[in-house]
Amino acid sequence: MMKTYIYSQCAKDRASMVREPQMLAFHEAKYICYSRQRNPYLQERIAEQLQTALEEEQIQVFLQPRVNLKRETVCAAEALARWHWPDGSWHLPDEFLPALRQIGLMPGLDYYMLEQAARIQHQWLHQCDSIIPVSVNFSADTLLQPDAVHRITSILRQYHLETGQIELELTEHCLMEQQPDLVPILQQLNASGIPVCLDDFGAGSSSLSMLLELPVDYVKLDKRFLQKNLDDRRTHYYILKIIQLLQAAEVKVIAEGVETAEQAAFLRSLNVEEGQGWHWSRPLHWRMFMHHYVLDKAGKTCYYI
Repeated sequence: MMKTYIYSQCAKDRASMVREPQMLAFHEAKYICYSRQRNPYLQERIAEQLQTALEEEQIQVFLQPRVNLKRETVCAAEALARWHWPDGSWHLPDEFLPALRQIGLMPGLDYYMLEQAARIQHQWLHQCDSIIPVSVNFSADTLLQPDAVHRITSILRQYHLETGQIELELTEHCLMEQQPDLVPILQQLNASGIPVCLDDFGAGSSSLSMLLELPVDYVKLDKRFLQKNLDDRRTHYYILKIIQLLQAAEVKVIAEGVETAEQAAFLRSLNVEEGQGWHWSRPLHWRMFMHHYVLDKAGKTCYYI
């Protein structure tokens, strides 16, 4: 029986496949490219494959640390999905998320990642005296479901997690498109003690004034800020003012895409609270993350680098 996989890389034109997400069927090492037009049969096969992946836990949680810039300690982590195919290969979110969004399958993945993160936290609670928060990415489609807040809080209660141990991340694009509908939901999350982070800030057309209307706790600066010439006086001043305005809105600032010690020092000079990026660590499988950042060699107590 032919199995259908989501794939967004093609040997002939890998770059264009990423720019224009396609759905492909994979069978016996052959790739069949489909157009972006909706194909009911293909959508059904992709849905079946995702369900199998979730049931068999082929989708694994990788964690990338967030670092307190002043203390140089790991203070939190972001949960990232990696799809481990039966052929042994690993696949990044860019390779399958666009197709899942297109056919409305994001809620299944979002709740799966939330429950996996909660299970990891629950395990940490039994092995450590303290744990660090884990943030989970959520889509607007998931949060706009009528029972979203109830389902989220139920999962956290099921694993006996306290306030703040799980955070939710929403992209700037998601909030801009659905802002009026999402605001009351964010208010409910806030009332339930679940921190919310606005991801990729500065990547789209959001305004700083929007933050005054949104009950968010953290803002993640888009990584493109750090890809500019940081030695340029105007660039330095521009980023400084954005950070100061964010802090004036009483939200914590986190910088993504930190790849060098110079970038970390630059952010520290601007009083940015936290950073995340390959300068400290690439995403690690959660078990490896736990070994490196949570348990000491004796496996009895927590420690932070």
